[in-house]
Amino acid sequence: MSAGCRAARSGRSRIPPVESPLERSALALPVDARDNARPFIDIQAFAMTDTNQDPRLSRMKRRLRKKQYLGEFQELAFEIKVSFKNELSEDDLDTFLGDFIDYVEERKLDYIGGFDNAWVEGTIMANKRYTSPTAEDRTALLDWLKARAEVGEANASDLHDAWHHDGEV
Repeated sequence: MSAGCRAARSGRSRIPPVESPLERSALALPVDARDNARPFIDIQAFAMTDTNQDPRLSRMKRRLRKKQYLGEFQELAFEIKVSFKNELSEDDLDTFLGDFIDYVEERKLDYIGGFDNAWVEGTIMANKRYTSPTAEDRTALLDWLKARAEVGEANASDLHDAWHHDGEV
């Protein structure tokens, strides 16, 4: 058996591991700081910016911007909260949700959320990838909700980044 085969079987390799520039710079750090030397990318800093205006995004490859929904691939969404005047019966709730979903889909949007006999709460996003609802969609949906007889209160957040948002309505 050759020495190369024995080294491969024993888990030892004759080829030294290749270090990346990041690993080399981490090796220059004190030993206790190496564990915390992982690169950190602040996604919030990239959100809601144009690729041409932000030099950090222009240095980022298009494939990564697309994968992380940044720059020209950013998707916006808004949150809704609806409370009913009185708790709805099962039939009334089914009728309301059917009409609500039909209206949302008619505007080429998607609803992601939950509901109960007393409330509906969730996120509204575009139903096509890399597109966003508009301020007109937000206003039209709020007007439609407020025009319904069973709705006591309807609120919607401002448009925000759908993938990198961590706030409340």
